[in-house]
Amino acid sequence: MLDRFFDNDVSTLQQKIVLDALRPADKRDARGVEDAHPAGDGVSQAGRRPGDRPWAMGQDFSLADCGAVPFLFYGHWTHPIPEAHGRVHAYLDRLLGLASMRHVIDEARPSRSWFPLRGTPPKDALPLD
Repeated sequence: MLDRFFDNDVSTLQQKIVLDALRPADKRDARGVEDAHPAGDGVSQAGRRPGDRPWAMGQDFSLADCGAVPFLFYGHWTHPIPEAHGRVHAYLDRLLGLASMRHVIDEARPSRSWFPLRGTPPKDALPLD
């Protein structure tokens, strides 16, 4: 169920921000983007899970964690996760600590310039082993 939260509740509004950035300046929807930004705060709901759970659904890595990665990673670009949401940052750090996730991020670097929202958040700078 948490995988659907990321797919439906977080990604839909995040994509609104990204797609708006791709539009010509005279066709942008400032109000729609403004309304979509609270979705970034919605990511903090993932941080409300009990603190003893290392992964989204409990003790085991699951599909929900796979679904969380792109939306937390790119979501941190479109709407930075507030530092006050320490559990979300710790969760994202655990996800990005997985060799498979670091590999995917590294492989995507050549395409990064196509992402319309520029900048490199600190979590993208994690070294590969």
